[in-house]
Amino acid sequence: MSIFEWSPIYETGVADIDRQHMRLMVYVNEMFDALITDRGEEVIDHILGELIAYTKEHFDYEEELLRRGGDANVASHIAGHQALLGAVEGLKARRDAGDVKVNGDTLELLRDWLVSHIRDDDAGRAPVIRHGAAS
Repeated sequence: MSIFEWSPIYETGVADIDRQHMRLMVYVNEMFDALITDRGEEVIDHILGELIAYTKEHFDYEEELLRRGGDANVASHIAGHQALLGAVEGLKARRDAGDVKVNGDTLELLRDWLVSHIRDDDAGRAPVIRHGAAS
């Protein structure tokens, strides 16, 4: 079961970035499925760890494309990445401490975070990302 699906509205025009965004969506959907099928906290923790690790890889790659593409505001984009990643890492830390459980609200937050990253942050920089990917 999915909390959301890929749509052309999420496309940046850079195949590698779009594939990475799709993979991030898969992780969030896997967490949703684990939650509603009651597969256990360990499974959710594993998926959350994978989401964090892959998000770091994605951000590193995207930031490199922005630098190669000559984005004059790359520092602000990186700061946004750090804030988003910090929020997800904070969730993981709170889970590790036993302070929070993943629920529907948590998954909606992750979904909204990812949609915001793609539509608000990356969509406006898509031409620079494409230029960076081509160079």
